[in-house]
Amino acid sequence: MYADSEFMVRTHAAATLHAHPRMHVVTRHFALETCTWIRQCTAMEMVGSPCSASLSNVHLSGFCFESAAGTLECGHSVGSSDFGLPLRCAPGSKSISLGSTTSPRLLSAGCMDPLDPSYSSLAEVHVPDYCSHGGDFIKGCMFHDALNFDPFAVQPGNCVYYTNGCTSSSALNYNADATDDDGSCIEPIVGCTLQQSALNYDSRANVLGGGCVLAIEGCMDSRALNYNANATFNQDTPCNLPVLGCMMPTLEGSASSCLANLSLAVDGLSVALDPLATVHRSSLCTRYRRGCIDSTALNYDSLATVSDSCYWRVFGCLNPHAANFKCRVNEYQTAPCHHLQPPHVVTQHDRSACHWMADAPAPPQPAPPPLAHGEQMSPSYIRIAFAAAGGNDAANDASCRDEILRRFMALLGVSRSDVSVDAVVQAGSVSYIVRILVTARTAATFEQAVRGALGNSTASAQTFLGCATLLSTPALAVVTSRIQAQESSESTSRILVSVAFAVSIAVIILLSILICARTYTDRRGRVEQEPPAKMQPDVASDVPSTSVSEQPDHYERQPAPRTYPAFDDYGGPWVSTPWAPGPWAPGHKAGSHVLYG
Repeated sequence: MYADSEFMVRTHAAATLHAHPRMHVVTRHFALETCTWIRQCTAMEMVGSPCSASLSNVHLSGFCFESAAGTLECGHSVGSSDFGLPLRCAPGSKSISLGSTTSPRLLSAGCMDPLDPSYSSLAEVHVPDYCSHGGDFIKGCMFHDALNFDPFAVQPGNCVYYTNGCTSSSALNYNADATDDDGSCIEPIVGCTLQQSALNYDSRANVLGGGCVLAIEGCMDSRALNYNANATFNQDTPCNLPVLGCMMPTLEGSASSCLANLSLAVDGLSVALDPLATVHRSSLCTRYRRGCIDSTALNYDSLATVSDSCYWRVFGCLNPHAANFKCRVNEYQTAPCHHLQPPHVVTQHDRSACHWMADAPAPPQPAPPPLAHGEQMSPSYIRIAFAAAGGNDAANDASCRDEILRRFMALLGVSRSDVSVDAVVQAGSVSYIVRILVTARTAATFEQAVRGALGNSTASAQTFLGCATLLSTPALAVVTSRIQAQESSESTSRILVSVAFAVSIAVIILLSILICARTYTDRRGRVEQEPPAKMQPDVASDVPSTSVSEQPDHYERQPAPRTYPAFDDYGGPWVSTPWAPGPWAPGHKAGSHVLYG
């Protein structure tokens, strides 16, 4: 019995089937076996499960198999395997009730080489892998319809059938298995066969050769940036000549997800992109950096290229718990001033500017009274205020305060009594206020020295102060007070001139008096040196003449009288003035003027 359309082989391992020549009739492609039915398998059993039953007091063993009716039955093939085990019925067996049926089964594979240690007498198809040493055994075509059918072959080999095809070995479609030439041979024609991608395509060629000129699209201008040396034609490719410019994209043109929120971007890519540029030059790009470009602002950014909000030193309340949070000094609000925009945003905290919900708004500060006559404003002290990190370590804050004090003393060369440092501890920070006493003469010099030491930034001020980690840039102000104004230099000059003139007049008068006194003294001295002149009285006198010797003794002890010529009130002699006798002094004679020294 033969079946050319089938060639069935089963193995011991795959099907657990064991064949015996006495159990079946072998054809070239399958074998017949006799299956004895034992019982129906239960739902708990499956294909291949061992099963058994007693029939007519005979105990039978077998395996569950799927019958031709699709049911799960228990049965075994007649006989036993080489190992003394029952054989399983082939799938599709018709045994579904008591008795035995014959059904086709797959051929059993194994080692059929009798000289091999793994030789199996039940094998029907030789498989070299089942042998211990491998090797073919009677290999040949096992299909009898083939031209090279071998009736003795037990190992499948190549079969040759009647085949139409090209039998010319030089043809491109030569078929070595063809037995009849059908005229379909295609002889080779060498040429370019690339129809879509070559410029020299040969429609007759069926073998690629002869050097195809590939159609390579590209720019063929050697000056262009996209010049393609391999290009053979240019139809749709524009040549990009070099154009220098900035090719860095802008924030708006960037697809990066990290730059999606442009409102938060400070540093970006480029301010502007040159759409015509083909060669990038970074020197032609303006890097995007948003910041304050006003050099007078607190947050001035020298690197900024895009203008942003600027903030100046504006004093106000920055305590978030205050009723007027973010409000400016003297701006009495009962709600936070979130509406303020630069340049009115508060940047410097002033505790005195804060008030609370329970406090009534303080009235506006009155204008200072006008200066009284003779008063002027004079520098009193320099005030430096700044906030620094701290407030958690009292000892450290005190040490920092002393260090700040010493640095200002060393900078200005002043004593400890001229500098004071006050520290007000707040939550997480310390507010420092430095006061330096100045005069009108030292105010400008001290202010310039302090500003130079603190610099224009928080970093430079922190370098000078040393111990403090600044939270704000120090605010410096010169505080003035009222003093009695001094006379101007012009008034002082006039007073000095007046005093000098008065002193000169007094000196002249004094010299005049001294000269007059000297002249008077000199004239009196000359008169004393001249002899006395005899003068006659104008009238007769009946007073008897008495000589000096006739005078009483007590008159002799009188000093000798000195006679002078008569002088008028202006120092001249009395030449025309009549003389009248006056009271006589003892010892004087009539007719003479007597002057006692």
